[in-house]
Amino acid sequence: LLVGDAGVGKSRLLEEALRRRAGHGWRTHRFVATEAASDIPLGALFSLVPTRAPADRAQLLAQVRSEIVGDAGDLVLVAIDDAHLLDDLSTALLCELVHREDAALVATVRTGETAPASLTALWTSGTVERVDVPPLAPDAVIALAADHLHAPLSEELATELVRISSGNPLLLREVLLDARASGAIAE
Repeated sequence: LLVGDAGVGKSRLLEEALRRRAGHGWRTHRFVATEAASDIPLGALFSLVPTRAPADRAQLLAQVRSEIVGDAGDLVLVAIDDAHLLDDLSTALLCELVHREDAALVATVRTGETAPASLTALWTSGTVERVDVPPLAPDAVIALAADHLHAPLSEELATELVRISSGNPLLLREVLLDARASGAIAE
């Protein structure tokens, strides 16, 4: 469970976990929970809901679970971005998959948001590990900016980028793109 502020790289880490597991033969699924779908049962997993979904909730969950798990013996990784926006039924299904060891889970939660209780229970019980993703340290901000600009930074620019970005890689990237486009940064 990757927890951090918006823009610190949680989604990037989630993508890397998917890429690595897929490269080792794992069956992978990536979903994004949204506020718009947070009140819809299985809203985040909608792509797996059959067109002719059974009225019986247990049958529906069994069908979606089967879509996720696949063949017996498959190694499965389910990735959920913005898991704090999951609806109750999606959360229940994912927690069941993890508890039954049918799938591994990697999920992102934004700092300050309340995750569903059953998802929180997964990390408080030690079933999944919570990893707090902090902002970048000043040295890392400077190194990332220099890499992005393909040039060393002046001390003044480095100090200003550290201050403006507060260690947020996404914000740093956007500031650099804007500064280059506007001519505010030049070699």
